[in-house]
Amino acid sequence: MAYRSLAGRFVEQHQWDAPGFTDPLPIWRWVRPAATAFGQALAFQGEFRKAVIARVHMIANNSFYCGWIPVWSLNLLNETEREMPNAEWYVRRSQSCASPVHCPFATVEACPRYYQSRSLIGEAGSTKIPKKEDQRLLKYWKRSDLWPRTTEQATAIAGESGNPAIFSKFCPEVIGERFGYFATSLTRYANELDVHLAHERLSKEGVPEGRPDWSWSSCMPLHFTECSVYSVLSHRAAAVRQADAQPWWREHLAKIVVAVLTAIATALITKLFA
Repeated sequence: MAYRSLAGRFVEQHQWDAPGFTDPLPIWRWVRPAATAFGQALAFQGEFRKAVIARVHMIANNSFYCGWIPVWSLNLLNETEREMPNAEWYVRRSQSCASPVHCPFATVEACPRYYQSRSLIGEAGSTKIPKKEDQRLLKYWKRSDLWPRTTEQATAIAGESGNPAIFSKFCPEVIGERFGYFATSLTRYANELDVHLAHERLSKEGVPEGRPDWSWSSCMPLHFTECSVYSVLSHRAAAVRQADAQPWWREHLAKIVVAVLTAIATALITKLFA
């Protein structure tokens, strides 16, 4: 991406020497990942704010001198962002909500976000939806009022062809099936240096290897009940069920009418021939 090379070029031309910095490597080796993450955040208009915070947090923990890093940026990761969004977590969340374990709208015909996610995940190594079927579904969903009208609302990927680095606004059911973490957004580390620094920090902190931090610089957990599209779909489904609900007697109306008519006829016949 263009913003990556521009950010890197600027930092390489300004290899500042920080007071007290004792590491032989120039400080831009620590600034560059932050500049890259900031470029990603700008490109997606704020969608990856948490990715920037996580990156800066990682850099601060691995730098000898970090006086230039704003203090407030180091304390914005809350406990939710540190959760382990695996299958067990997903089941617990479903049970606590008294909801089904998985989203009842998780089909390409029932949910536009699930369709977008299933279509795009094919770019990350998963089996692709057949082209004709994909075109049919795209045409079908574009007519829906649930189809995203802005880029910020749309499910998206970014990065190299066949190996996306960023997954944004995805259905957690699709991400969970593909990567094992039920999240709506995932961001890979920018380069090998980022990975090395992150692994050093995680090792020092004793973070279990199964956590997403080992593979992803940012992971935004999401349970389907918190999805904005699910909210609309579930509300509409409830309204349809209510409209279709019938009084108990309507199901047996024919039997009741026949029984009443039979009783009346029997009474009349009995009276006439009495």
